Amino acid sequence: FTLARAAGRQRFGHRRDSAAAASSRGPAVAMGDLSVDPVTFWERLSKLQKTWNAERQQDNSVWKGADALVIDSGGLNDDEVYSKSASLQNWLLGIEFTNTVIIVASRSVHVLTDGKKAALLEPLRSAENATLPLDLIVKDKTDKNKANHAKLIAGIRASHAGATVACLNKEKPLGDFAALWRAALAAEEGLAQVELAPALALLLASKDSAELNCIKRAAVFSAVLLTKQLVPRIEGVIDEEARVSHEALAQETEDAFGDPKKLGLNLSAENLEPCYSPIIQSGGAYNLKPSAYSNNANLASGGTITLSLGARFKSYCSNVGRTLLINPSKEQEKNYKLLSELQIEAIDALKVGEKLSAVHAAVLSKLRNKAAHLEKHLTRDCGFAMGLEFREAALLLNAKCEARVKPGMVFNVAVGLADLEAKDVPDASSRKYALFLSDTVLVSEAGANEVITAERAPKAWKDVSYYLNDDEEEEAAKPKSRGRGNVEILESRTRGKDNSKKHVETNEALSGHQGELEARMREEALERLRNGGASSGTSAAQQDTPVAYRDLSQFPNASASGATVRTNQTYVDQRNETVLLPVFGRLVPFHVSTIKSVSKHEEGAWTFLRINFVAPAITGAAQQMPPEAGADAHFIREVTLKAKVATNLNATFRLIKELRKRVVAREKQVALEADLVTQDAIQLIRTGKVHRLRDVHVRPNVGGKKAAGTLELHTNGLRFQAPRGEKLDLLFNNIKLAFYQPAEKEILVLLHFHLHNPIMIGKKKTKDVQFYVEVMEASYALDNARRSGYDP
Repeated sequence: FTLARAAGRQRFGHRRDSAAAASSRGPAVAMGDLSVDPVTFWERLSKLQKTWNAERQQDNSVWKGADALVIDSGGLNDDEVYSKSASLQNWLLGIEFTNTVIIVASRSVHVLTDGKKAALLEPLRSAENATLPLDLIVKDKTDKNKANHAKLIAGIRASHAGATVACLNKEKPLGDFAALWRAALAAEEGLAQVELAPALALLLASKDSAELNCIKRAAVFSAVLLTKQLVPRIEGVIDEEARVSHEALAQETEDAFGDPKKLGLNLSAENLEPCYSPIIQSGGAYNLKPSAYSNNANLASGGTITLSLGARFKSYCSNVGRTLLINPSKEQEKNYKLLSELQIEAIDALKVGEKLSAVHAAVLSKLRNKAAHLEKHLTRDCGFAMGLEFREAALLLNAKCEARVKPGMVFNVAVGLADLEAKDVPDASSRKYALFLSDTVLVSEAGANEVITAERAPKAWKDVSYYLNDDEEEEAAKPKSRGRGNVEILESRTRGKDNSKKHVETNEALSGHQGELEARMREEALERLRNGGASSGTSAAQQDTPVAYRDLSQFPNASASGATVRTNQTYVDQRNETVLLPVFGRLVPFHVSTIKSVSKHEEGAWTFLRINFVAPAITGAAQQMPPEAGADAHFIREVTLKAKVATNLNATFRLIKELRKRVVAREKQVALEADLVTQDAIQLIRTGKVHRLRDVHVRPNVGGKKAAGTLELHTNGLRFQAPRGEKLDLLFNNIKLAFYQPAEKEILVLLHFHLHNPIMIGKKKTKDVQFYVEVMEASYALDNARRSGYDP
């Protein structure tokens, strides 16, 4: 059989998970690493047959009175990315079969294929939920399948009136297998053929929950890829005034499909693939059709930049498109906001039961009311349905489509204004521009439709507009100093005037501040002594009471392996973090937090396990005890167990050690994060030039390794971004003290920030953060090098 993958297509020999992922309710029929889910196959085949039988005789039915359905496929075609035959096979089987004919009749299903594929489908015949007889016919090369063709045609004749068959005539399958079958079908007298593609398009348009889950994952990946990979890359190219082509940017974006974890998404790269090569356009040349491509021209640093990309997850498609505007004019801002309103109008017009043409009519009506002169610039279509195929040609959002909206449909709602001209833009190369927006939209049965890509890919004006100021303009805005000839006059006084007076005032202020700090430190020390060594605001006398079991139903009757818990042996209940010890024939639970230490030793033939418990100290020192620990209470300080067979005690000793380590680590983490304060989100500057310091190091290190990154200044704080994507945000309202240290007799220039509230950097809590740059021609870090044993 064929084993191939071309342009995102998976044929027989590669698992296509669209149907296999749809249902895990029944056992899968498997052959090697291939499988077909019988539950999904028969459920979806029943949906196909019921829909066809119910609507075939209706007036203006898309089934056109067909008495039987034929889905045929030819050889491997690398140039054909999407087809109805492949989509239906994926929907039913989860696998694309080459050189196969499927006949769906009124009371049976017939499949002509090779032996290996027939063996894969054989168990479907005996599945519990099978609804029809499944006739599997193996190809016969001796007579070029003439006898097999006769069997298939007989099955068609036996279905309903046997006079009309629906086929995929618009598809052109490759190879002799499909050509001979189509010739035999065409030679059959009295058998009319009608087109099947529109009916299948409408059938596959409404998605079930498993299909919608795949589409949502694809849409989230598309949006995150746009906002975290493509847009930041374009911002960097413009900021650095680099020369990078649209084609190169598209290739970089497409390469990111190979590692979704770099974008913070826990998706398998094997299930992801692009719907098409990302489309990036700028510099006055724009094509807003889905068939556009990224040319080899360099990215323009002004005007508008249109972006469009789509991702497939387990064969299901999604799409997102945005427009970035560099130094936009008032007219461009007005037109963009109008385009946003038109897209909202299109999304709202997707109402269940309405015609798809109503969407285009609603958009056109709003445009005529708002700006009639822009009607000639509006794109011809407002989008299209998506699913296993990226663009469903039978379900376009244009003025002609008469199909009705159904719940569960997914659309790429895309509106654009092309061939616009901004007369108030000084740069002639940026005057011709286009605006484009597209989102993946799910039609809801009731209420507002869900725009899946909107949250992860914002499109408000402040998110897509950039105002860049030239350095020359900034220099021109600076006030000029007075001068005489070539000498610049700073002030009309001597430098040493009033210096001594200023020094005295500064010293007095420093002395007063040091006195305040000393008094505060003394108060904090006294408070710690009163609390028995604990910090201010905490109590060392009590802690929360540990609870092992709240009722008898939680008490374990069997171990994790299924064995019965014995009353004469110790047992460690890791789920409830409890140790059960045998006391007079009964298991008594002790929460692991009550255990102070555990030790094991051997004497002769006996193995001893000693468990020490937390109890009030004899000396009266502060201990963390629960509130029930009164002065008159009795405490168990230790328990010693012995056994000749050491298996149970050895396992108990090891499990208590592991459990205590886990609980202590968790308590330390809780204590570490107890005084953390949730910070506000940093407000990124998107409409102006962002001031950056490059090649800056940070202490403590972000990500655990020393690496130079970029420090950015934003509206309400600072953001440090490491090369591998880690980010550290410092908000201005959390900075208590800050100072700058120049490189005077030092090799570092640094900025030091002391914070009001601590923050977590990696797994460490800190209130002090430093950003620094090493000022030297070269340095060599000995701590990172592998040193020789002969070094002194």
